[in-house]
Amino acid sequence: REVESPLGNLVADAIRASVGAQIAITNPGGIRADWESGPIRYVDVFKTLPFDNYVSKLTLTGKELRRLVRITHAGARGFFSTSGLRVRAVRREDEPRSNDLDGNGKIEPWELDRLIEVTLANGEPIGEGRMYT
Repeated sequence: REVESPLGNLVADAIRASVGAQIAITNPGGIRADWESGPIRYVDVFKTLPFDNYVSKLTLTGKELRRLVRITHAGARGFFSTSGLRVRAVRREDEPRSNDLDGNGKIEPWELDRLIEVTLANGEPIGEGRMYT
């Protein structure tokens, strides 16, 4: 939950490929066990992803996507794994910017802005008005 996870990246890559999306983001809380070296069995996959979750495919503008990535990288719920993106963020030990996204008059942990830069995996900037899946 504190750093980028190779297993989390594999899960995000698999989700992205399964629905033919440009980008995938997965919650670190959904990954519950590491994999040991050797053959991967069904029981290993089930221990790692034990919940009856569903994959949702969304279409977002670049502006919405950037906001989503900002929130998922705020650090409130750990480090969300991504596929199809390159994300640069302020380290957890450094003080991030913030603003009151929900307008309730206080800064919640999910409103911290650790995002420095987000691009597509090939380095292409995210177009604010473009649509992404």
